[in-house]
Amino acid sequence: MGMSETETQFDDRYLSDGFLKALWGDFALFLFTNPLDRQFWHGHEDIGGFALYYKRSPFFIDTGRFSYAAAEGSWAEPCAHNAVLVDGMGPVTRRTGRYIKEYLKDCTAHLRIISEGIIEIQMPGYSRITPGLGLLRRFQMTRDGLTIEDFLSGEGEHRVQTYFHFRAESCSVEGGKAELRRKGALFLISAEETDAVLQLDHHKPFSNLGWRCEEYGRRTPSYTIRHERRARLPLASRYRIEVMQPPCAA
Repeated sequence: MGMSETETQFDDRYLSDGFLKALWGDFALFLFTNPLDRQFWHGHEDIGGFALYYKRSPFFIDTGRFSYAAAEGSWAEPCAHNAVLVDGMGPVTRRTGRYIKEYLKDCTAHLRIISEGIIEIQMPGYSRITPGLGLLRRFQMTRDGLTIEDFLSGEGEHRVQTYFHFRAESCSVEGGKAELRRKGALFLISAEETDAVLQLDHHKPFSNLGWRCEEYGRRTPSYTIRHERRARLPLASRYRIEVMQPPCAA
């Protein structure tokens, strides 16, 4: 028997290396984590990020790497992944070996499969910014797509940035909503946060935003959505990615 539209199958064969795959309906979700017993990683700040495929084709993507030259280092930063930044920083430092022991270099990401269609990743590394600051990221598979909930714990006011990089034929943004077309389907991305304003980048000059690299040294125009705000913690954010109009049957 085939899978139903809401039944989720997990492939955890590579979980010890930090990867989890979930399949449901026309979607496939890839999560990037780090095993609990390791204090090193591969130098790209993608922990807690994700990639989403639709109809077996890349949709929400890792932007890739244009160059390893020092001037092109932003391709490894969290802003180049579908990730959350607090005060310009992700959950881990880029080069953990360069910091004194007193500076938290916790690269762990605590992943739990809550139920058939819900996954959580707990990231304590933000506490190096302010003690008590942490992120719980929850992914819920739905009949029409994916819901992402971000729960930032802590105190005080901080600059919070959430990035989404994706391939699409077209995209438009108004307020806290974005409409995009991919593989003949119409999708809606919505930020369910008070007064949310999404910003769109499409092949932005002198930036890695709105670009993707499918091979080293070659950039292709793409799309980036940014949700930037100054917010007081604790903060709860929710994003929905859903099919509004499926592709027409051939």
